Amino acid sequence: MPASAKTSTMQHYLDYISIKGFRSIWEIQKLKLRPINILIGSGKSNFVEVFSFLNAIRRGKLRNYTAQRGGADTILHFGSKVTPEIEIEISFNSHDGYQILLGSTDIDELYIKDERCWFSGKQYPGQYYYWILNAVNGEAGISQPGPRITSWVQSRLDRLRIYHFHDPSKQSPMKRLADVNDNYFLRSDGSNLPAYLLLLREQNQSSYRLIRNTVHLFYMTFN
Repeated sequence: MPASAKTSTMQHYLDYISIKGFRSIWEIQKLKLRPINILIGSGKSNFVEVFSFLNAIRRGKLRNYTAQRGGADTILHFGSKVTPEIEIEISFNSHDGYQILLGSTDIDELYIKDERCWFSGKQYPGQYYYWILNAVNGEAGISQPGPRITSWVQSRLDRLRIYHFHDPSKQSPMKRLADVNDNYFLRSDGSNLPAYLLLLREQNQSSYRLIRNTVHLFYMTFN
């Protein structure tokens, strides 16, 4: 799961996340996240789905996401009559973060009631500065170009990805032809996995060897 979005300089890791009113999740307050997190019990899929939801918001796809999931009522915890709002807050490295509050409309869509980025200056730790974002055509302000603080948070949200590889069918994206140049990032469905592994083999031997040696433990013919 996307519990860590860090670089080698430890600048982008997730610190905590708060979730309220999303699908089966009634409320999670400032859940601390580590580089590796193990989920046990019910609600695992919906917890991971929050990151897909944030990704859709970041890309300006809130309305598409809502429609594909069957409307706002299916996303709100036990529907809009029980839960009128969804609230999410995510913190990166305790220095900057993102908050969004969404409500539902009469036509079963989600709309942004409040949205902001925040950061804590190095000179004054613990003192937070907020930048209010404005929705554009029903999509979140974080999906639009903005000032420096917004671009910081956007770059961190862009690093959150969900990977779903266990599709053994003949229609699996990993079994289709891939563009050898499609290697800017590893796609969530693994459709460009060959191209990405080739890039690592040619430009990052240490990472490729680590992957190769691990896979080789279970699949001896992997080279």
